Amino acid sequence: MKIIDAKDLTDEQWKSVALMEEFLKTEIYPQFNDGEDFDWENVKNKVMKCLRISEISFANNYYFFDKDTAKAVLEAFERKGILYFMYDYYGLTVPVEITEMIFEKVRSVMKEKNYDQAKFHTFEERLYRPALETDAEIYEESVTSRLLKKDIDFEELKKIAEGNKSANNFELKLYNCIPEDLYERYVDYINEIYEDANEFHPKKEKPKKFTMSDLIARVEDMKDDNSPYYLYVLFDGKNIAAFCAVFVDKIDGINMIEHRGGFTTAGRNYRGLGLAKFLKAKMYLKINEDFPDFEYILTDTFPWNKYMFSINEEFGFKPFKKGYTFRIKL
Repeated sequence: MKIIDAKDLTDEQWKSVALMEEFLKTEIYPQFNDGEDFDWENVKNKVMKCLRISEISFANNYYFFDKDTAKAVLEAFERKGILYFMYDYYGLTVPVEITEMIFEKVRSVMKEKNYDQAKFHTFEERLYRPALETDAEIYEESVTSRLLKKDIDFEELKKIAEGNKSANNFELKLYNCIPEDLYERYVDYINEIYEDANEFHPKKEKPKKFTMSDLIARVEDMKDDNSPYYLYVLFDGKNIAAFCAVFVDKIDGINMIEHRGGFTTAGRNYRGLGLAKFLKAKMYLKINEDFPDFEYILTDTFPWNKYMFSINEEFGFKPFKKGYTFRIKL
């Protein structure tokens, strides 16, 4: 197969890419098909718009062609000094040999851009089954849990929110984006969370520092996402004591809530006060006010994160599907 950078595609090749994108959105991921136009120019413009993040850190798309037909796509981007990637294939199943070919391209990007590792995360069985047959390292497993609205006891949520007297010692603020005046404190807070969480990670590898560039890239991603974002922050003076973040997504016309890319955490000096449960309760009550027709809430949790896993169980979350993070090293 021939591998071509997004910026080097001809108009005819973009037309083939558009056909692949249409197949993936209609046949493989219909839940994410919002009726978008798969005209090749629209597909091209959308991809190139997403790649503008490369001004902040590395990002590129690579397309695999069998003669004149686009057969696979590899998206690679940097976060926290690590190369992350996603990929997909024009077919109902993904052959192991295609997965190995994509991983080999990832290795070449790592060499070219001087990355010592690359990570790929997926909950799609269609993608992780062939990956399990390669020599890629299983870095960690994760679980997506779901809480149906019909199973939520909102009266109990009110008791949790109103019964936490410790929360009265803090100032609660709601944001619909991460404000710039919070950037420095946000970066420091996230690094503290990563460092402390690493104590429970099975591999106990020193986490990469979360930088201001990483935060700016995340904010840019959120702007492109266009999904409503809710961020509750508890302040102890100027210090962040705890926060909780969610996105409101619409799939097949149904509103659902996701903790994707968001956290529910309490700071190092504020644990044991029930602040995580308090913020989750406040968040779900607020979402119910603004989106009373939402049907369920999704959250991703690592089983080794036993404290948050336990809190999710208390709220009634049930395991929904599993996923894997694969790691490639040179």
